[in-house]
This record gives sequence, C-alpha cells and structure tokens, in this order.
Amino acid sequence: MPHNATSTAVRMIFVRHAQTEWNRLGRYQGCIDTHLSQVGRAQASALAERLRETEFAAVYSSHMARAVETAEAVAGPRGLPLVQDRALAEVCHGKWEGLTVDEVEERFPELVAIRRRSPERAVEPEGESLFQVRDRALNIFAELLQRHEGESLLMVGHDAPTKMILLDALGLGPESFWKLRFTSTGVSEMIADGPERRIIRINDISHLGPDLSEPLRVL
Repeated sequence: MPHNATSTAVRMIFVRHAQTEWNRLGRYQGCIDTHLSQVGRAQASALAERLRETEFAAVYSSHMARAVETAEAVAGPRGLPLVQDRALAEVCHGKWEGLTVDEVEERFPELVAIRRRSPERAVEPEGESLFQVRDRALNIFAELLQRHEGESLLMVGHDAPTKMILLDALGLGPESFWKLRFTSTGVSEMIADGPERRIIRINDISHLGPDLSEPLRVL
C-alpha cells in the first residue's frame, strides 16, 4: 500500500536481524548462516507486534537464515511474500568467522587496530571490504526505490549493509562505519524522495523490554 498516494517518496524501514546464539557469545558470523536463538525469536515476535499496524507493500531480507526468520515474523501473519536478496547479506569476515572478539584480537592485533582506526582500509583474510558491501547495498537500494515509488517497504538485514545505506544518506562513507551502531531488531527509518534522504530514526529498540535488550557489541 502506498504511504502517500500523491507522492513518489519511498518510506523504508530497516531492521537488523534478531539475536542468534553467536551474537550472544560474541562470535563473528559474517557469511556463516546462523539461526535465531530463543531470545532472538522473542525479539522477532516483539518486532512483529510493534509493526503490526504499519502497512508494507513488500518485505525484503537477505537470504541468510537469521534475517529470513526475523522478516518472516512480520511478513508471515500478513500473508506478504518475503523477497530474499543476496545483495543484502552481511559483510564476509573471512577467516575471522566463528572466532570470538577476544580470539580475533589475540590472533590479528594489527588488523584489529586498523579496523578500529580506519575501517574502510581493513579487510579480513579472505574477507570482503566495506566498499564492496557499500556497492551491492546501494545498488539494491536504488533498485527498490525505483520499483516501489510511493510505497512503504521493510528491509530486514544486517549491520554492515544497512550502515552503508544510512551513511550514504548522511553524506558519509565507509570511513564512518563506527559512527552508527545497531542492536538486534533495531529499527531505522528513512524517507527517500528523489535525491532527498530524510532519516527519521536509527536503531530504535523501544519494542524490546529489559529482558530482550542487549548491550551494543563491536562485531
């Protein structure tokens, strides 16, 4: 359903996937397919309840299970088809995947230091650069804006691709990666009207109570 029948503006709601067990343990997931934890399933239910009155023309997610399961909690009860796209997948962390934050800091201290200082320059062994993530994320975002003029969309994905889209809207690039932080089922919202971008909210977790909230984690 269009959110404004007289406008070509697109209302885009971005959601980071709900918690997985690896999120809880502080393990790098990247391109490894993981499922929602018990807490994550409860977070997804809380998200679905929050968005219950919000109309969407379509729901998109990455092809990864943690994003699909989160998106299905919203799309399923509405009977909306869920469109999966690999362009929305998380950044590939290469040989860091499966390791904890502490293990990575112990094995790759120099690269960790570069990543913290200049994230756009840090590429994990056999991993993907933020510039690559930015290119695929902005490409699919541009396609969706053309495809859904005047409509509201839900995009359920991951930390890095969503950051690249929102940073670009703010006139920033991968070097500003750490300026935004997202937690599980954090809701961000943007109105895209032609070249204009208006960001309404970033990482809103007001639908999560204290039992479902979690600390920000650098992953």
